[in-house]
Amino acid sequence: MEICDRETAEAWSGQQDPKTIAAFAARNSLRAMSAIQHVSASSDDLARFFILRSTLIACVSAGEHSQLTANKLARAAQNASEALRSELRTTSSMDNSSASSAGRIALNAVQVAIGENDMIEKGAATAITWAENYVANSYAAANRDAQLLTQIAANSQPASDVFMATLWPSPGESNHAAAEPAGHVKAYESALASMDKETAVWSFWQRWWEGMRTGAPLPWELQERISLIPNELWDVGPRAVSKHIAKIDEAFSGNVEPLNQEVLRSHVKSLLHQPELAADAAESMAAQLERQIADYKREGPANDLPEGFEGLERLPLVFRNISTALRVSGGVEDDTNRLVAEINRLHSVIAELEQDLAKAQHALADARLSTLEAAQQRTLAEKTQTWLMNITLLGSLGLNLAWFMGLEREDLRYPALEAQFEQRIEQMKAARPSEENGDLATTREL
Repeated sequence: MEICDRETAEAWSGQQDPKTIAAFAARNSLRAMSAIQHVSASSDDLARFFILRSTLIACVSAGEHSQLTANKLARAAQNASEALRSELRTTSSMDNSSASSAGRIALNAVQVAIGENDMIEKGAATAITWAENYVANSYAAANRDAQLLTQIAANSQPASDVFMATLWPSPGESNHAAAEPAGHVKAYESALASMDKETAVWSFWQRWWEGMRTGAPLPWELQERISLIPNELWDVGPRAVSKHIAKIDEAFSGNVEPLNQEVLRSHVKSLLHQPELAADAAESMAAQLERQIADYKREGPANDLPEGFEGLERLPLVFRNISTALRVSGGVEDDTNRLVAEINRLHSVIAELEQDLAKAQHALADARLSTLEAAQQRTLAEKTQTWLMNITLLGSLGLNLAWFMGLEREDLRYPALEAQFEQRIEQMKAARPSEENGDLATTREL
């Protein structure tokens, strides 16, 4: 079936599964998104920000996820939908018809992703109609997507594989009717360039958008984690979210951004004005960690920490080394250098712990669990929350990291780490046996 108008788009969509329709709608949103060149790129203007957020979540929702992640994405999509809908009604920059179309297409895509439209196939068709009003050749490009998605389904591949194709046909393809109009290329370049004024805020979105256009999407794990940034942080605005994205991006890549050494040295000198007080705090943190770890091992089902949490055992030694560095006096410069080195080591251990938790999360999401293994995960989650990652330890750890690194809580790695702790425990609590394995399965594949 060839898609050439709204009716044929609805007819084709009506024969597809929800993931395929979600991918289809998201691709149409991506094609129309260059209209954000008409929306202010100021980080104080939320319209552009909400369009990008909604389209990101629409794209990620088309992928395959565990039930826990799917539920979280549905909530994230609902929040994004409500925020963008409100912005469409109130923001003056949406008075521009093209900008308004981009916003409505993004809203439609994220609504399709969560099945919010009464008939999601009509929602997908509506997106194409709006896209065609802004970008010529949108029906032809959508028809190309439909052909790709049909082939993907025939090969039993996930619908999200369609994002591996360029958004518009490449010059070597014979599908000239679906080619990107020259004026649209300029609009995209203009929209991208407008983000250069505040690269700290928009750099991720530039990379993400370029990847989606060229068929080289950023790693889905990274996109998923950004989609699941807590709603209260999205509500604060682009600057707050960009800081959180930078920490997620850094942890995912394994390239840990070092602490600002000039700021750290200045802070360390202030710590050295009351070395005994700071040393006692570090020693107390080490003892508390050791006590909580020992309690968990005593009460837990095995004499080991859960997967992803093993790095906690490195922290007591790091805090004791900080305590020692504070108590040994060898001159101002030597004392400063020694303590700076230990605090940098603490920063690295925290980053590694965050990476370990992320890897464990995704290993469990991909695991095929037997009934027994799923029950063991749920038991581990309860034990971990009670004996290890309780509110007392989390609060103490956050305060000590802020004190020794000399940073405000929101500028620390700690909020991202705390979120990883919570997500890992919630994932373990929600563990269920694989349907394929059934009750008799005894092994899992990681």
